[in-house]
Amino acid sequence: MPVEAGSQVVDRLRRQTSHWPKRIELSPLYRTIAEGKATAAIYEDLLRRMWRFQLGFESRVAGRREWEGFGFEFGERSKLARLEQDLNHLQIAADPGAALELPLDEASFGFVCGYLYVIESATMQGQNQFRILSRKLGITPDRGGAFLSSYGDRAGLMWRACQEFLERVGQMGSMGRTLEDMLEGANDAYQRLDALLKAPMEAAASHTVTVIQ
Repeated sequence: MPVEAGSQVVDRLRRQTSHWPKRIELSPLYRTIAEGKATAAIYEDLLRRMWRFQLGFESRVAGRREWEGFGFEFGERSKLARLEQDLNHLQIAADPGAALELPLDEASFGFVCGYLYVIESATMQGQNQFRILSRKLGITPDRGGAFLSSYGDRAGLMWRACQEFLERVGQMGSMGRTLEDMLEGANDAYQRLDALLKAPMEAAASHTVTVIQ
């Protein structure tokens, strides 16, 4: 049964992680983009970092049976294909050994869903970044902007569907424990993403992608 967006699981996730998006927006990368000052090199650096994060996430959780059990189309939401499309357009080869180390191999499904909450909610921020960078750098969904444009006109619909899924997961079994796991996962994801985005460019780019000669 569909759940009204804004019910208790997602509301609590939003309230108890609300400080993180504000902190992440202060990262040099995000601030430079928001101010309309991003260069092609800065944009490429952002894609390199996000490739590491998404590879670390998807490589560890894509095969979990719970997605299918809850009727959730995880493959439809994969960001790796979009990132790879952008990197290929920019003539940058994605390194399969670049995955960021994330504590997901033995994590509960609630913890994994906390990560999903962070990734999918950030998609809306990506829409804003896409609009800025499309004007500044000329990217389009087919020419270097597949990751940030993401679901395009379907972004709102996809976010609402994700919220309904998170509500279903949070309301199964012992809701208190599952929700606590979600909160722990979301805070962990935000903390690691914040650190990745604020790392010096050289450190974030090392062994992540290789420019094709």
